[in-house]
Amino acid sequence: SLDRIHYNVQQPIGFPNPYSTDPTIGGTMSISRAFTTSSSAAYSQAAVRLPHGLRIVAGERASQWALLGSTVATPKVVFSAPVFRTGMMVHFGYAEYAQLPPSLYILSFSNHSAMTPIRSRHLTAGVNLVDTRRLRVTVNAYQKLYRDYPVSVTFPQLTMANIADTFGQAFLMFPMTSKGLGVARGVETAVDWRPMSRLTLASTMTYMRSWYSGLDGVLRKGAFDMPLVANLSGNALLGEGWTASFRYSASTGRPYTPDDTALSIAQDRDVYDLTQLNSLRAPTYNRLDFRAEWTHPVHRGSLSVHVGLENAMGTTNFYSLLWRPRCLEYPGCGVLQQNQMPLFPDFGVRWFH
Repeated sequence: SLDRIHYNVQQPIGFPNPYSTDPTIGGTMSISRAFTTSSSAAYSQAAVRLPHGLRIVAGERASQWALLGSTVATPKVVFSAPVFRTGMMVHFGYAEYAQLPPSLYILSFSNHSAMTPIRSRHLTAGVNLVDTRRLRVTVNAYQKLYRDYPVSVTFPQLTMANIADTFGQAFLMFPMTSKGLGVARGVETAVDWRPMSRLTLASTMTYMRSWYSGLDGVLRKGAFDMPLVANLSGNALLGEGWTASFRYSASTGRPYTPDDTALSIAQDRDVYDLTQLNSLRAPTYNRLDFRAEWTHPVHRGSLSVHVGLENAMGTTNFYSLLWRPRCLEYPGCGVLQQNQMPLFPDFGVRWFH
């Protein structure tokens, strides 16, 4: 593939960094890059069927990125077997993966010479407990080991895996190196049930944990370390072109880093307490969505109309904390909680050929 990159980032004045206790304005930079870079990959795979229903799939992928001048080979192997004559199947797998860090961070400062592709090794195991026409139940477990993760040179506690939803934020433009480590583990149960021909229900329940380290080598909770996650969805065919669906999601709250309150007040700005990096956890998240859709043939195409309700219960779900400066003398200033989308109606009309 050929990728056209065009960045124009001008930061001539700078700003105080919330990860630093030093209020001095810094972080000035200038990037004006427009160029085309290439990447390529080749993949080969072989599948072997053995007696008694055993099966082995093995493959190898070679990837090349001109942006970093890197070439990486990543293998994969999966073994599956029936469990006696119960109809259940078990599988075990090993795979390696590689990907580039975000190109904007590669090009900023001297990161191009200090970063390499992110590497990970996955161990997986699973079993199909039930696999019939109406019901399917699976249990899967995994462990992922990460290395060469982008971490900050300036702040030894900080890795890009411990930062959520901040791509392109100006204060994240700092020198980085690919020396971070990480580990993620989880178990997931999935149930797909079709109690009748017009109704399908699906649910998942997951227990998972993730930790990552910066240059200091200390493993801390990842930005998306949510131990319990549950989803339930359904789809019904109502006839006359109508379908209805719903989805309910619930999870443990995401980790976040609190402010150093004393310093934030004294300097009238956000100053994160890096001794508590991702040590606090937001309240439990839950959300219910509904949608109904009507589709009807019109001339040589189809007309689709949908109406829905997102976050139907109007749940207040935490997003982040925001510091409001220069107004400490008024009530409600300082740290302000930012919430995700409240109850939101959704309507649309679409014609397609």
